[in-house]
Amino acid sequence: TEWLLRHYLSVKMIISASVMLTSLGYGKEHNLKITEPYLLYYSLLTSSRALIFTSPDVEWNNGEIVTMNHSKIINLVSDQVGQINRGKGEDLKSSLLSAKDYREMFSYKFPASGIRVTQENKLIDFEKVVNICSLLLEIAQFNSEQLQYCIERYWQDDKLPGINKELFNEAITYEFG
Repeated sequence: TEWLLRHYLSVKMIISASVMLTSLGYGKEHNLKITEPYLLYYSLLTSSRALIFTSPDVEWNNGEIVTMNHSKIINLVSDQVGQINRGKGEDLKSSLLSAKDYREMFSYKFPASGIRVTQENKLIDFEKVVNICSLLLEIAQFNSEQLQYCIERYWQDDKLPGINKELFNEAITYEFG
């Protein structure tokens, strides 16, 4: 149930990142610059979450994986990529923090000069974000393929566990407040 749920959540994050990047592309074409900081950061963050959900190295921990804060997500995903390539992991962390700073500047401080402030301090650009998201989602896909391989190789049909419908329904039910 946990792994079915984790991959379901990962797919939702992949769709979300895709929608955000498509919206960002549209915004760039139509000069909607105010959307850029938010969409750059959250496309990276949701791609990071997609990878974390599929990672066997990250514990479910009674569902806390779903509600972890941004700093923990950034550290975890940087470590995950760093296990493959240390330089890429460090670059990823730097890029995520730059995108977070960019988003926070326009969410909390909104400079009087507007979006022009970023022309002097190029924080992160669209192409780099697309490349990073692609890398994160390729690793998530690899994790998914590994899970499928293990299921096909090691699980016997008569020992296949059932789905805990209560846990699954709890995870896909949304409440406000």
